[in-house]
Amino acid sequence: MSRAAAASVLMLFGLLGVAAGGEQAPVAKITVSSSPAASTLGVRLVEGVMTFRGHTYLLTLRGVAATTSTVGSVSNLVRARDIEGVYRLADGELRNDASVRLRFDPPLALEAGQVEIQIASRIYPKVSTGQGNSVE
Repeated sequence: MSRAAAASVLMLFGLLGVAAGGEQAPVAKITVSSSPAASTLGVRLVEGVMTFRGHTYLLTLRGVAATTSTVGSVSNLVRARDIEGVYRLADGELRNDASVRLRFDPPLALEAGQVEIQIASRIYPKVSTGQGNSVE
């Protein structure tokens, strides 16, 4: 096979891979509790637990309309702290400014069409609460 033919075959496989790879595989999972963690100034706080690269993180979700139990798959997450931010509904999934994508099954009921997620702490492996306690 000539170099030009080999290059054409490789380019074709690359294009097919891009077309088929539009859906990225989930890299993390979020489990949302069935009851609100608290209520602050009328805003319902719901807890979630995210597992990502062998670590477990406690999350706080603001803007969930009703108590629920759901599991979400997370795509486009590079660093744990990228999960933080405001997520808005787009094309059937939730997206934040860092391009992280969430899909919950069953879907979350949102108060204003968005949910804000923050990392409360890293649960496992346990990190000290002293100086330098950061999430990667």
